[in-house]
Amino acid sequence: MTKRSFANKVVLVTGGASGIGLATCREFAGAGAKIAMLDMDEPALPSLIQQRGVILVNESVAGVAPLLGRCGYSASKHALHGLFTSLRCEMKHKGVHVIFW
Repeated sequence: MTKRSFANKVVLVTGGASGIGLATCREFAGAGAKIAMLDMDEPALPSLIQQRGVILVNESVAGVAPLLGRCGYSASKHALHGLFTSLRCEMKHKGVHVIFW
């Protein structure tokens, strides 16, 4: 069976920090794909960064535009936007991509 090339393709894998999801990430990466992975397993983040992964940030619009009457909420989301923007700058040279969506 020939292995299909995934060069110049991006593959999104949910639950990619361990188990079948992690094995799926490795298979697609071995076939040349860039991996975008989602998982709720925060303790897995350091090892994923070492593997040169992608961090997807699902942010609220309140992080970039104020919401009337929601000052505290907007401030906390703006802080997270700043955190991940800084993380994007710090991790870029290590091959880790931080993507906002």
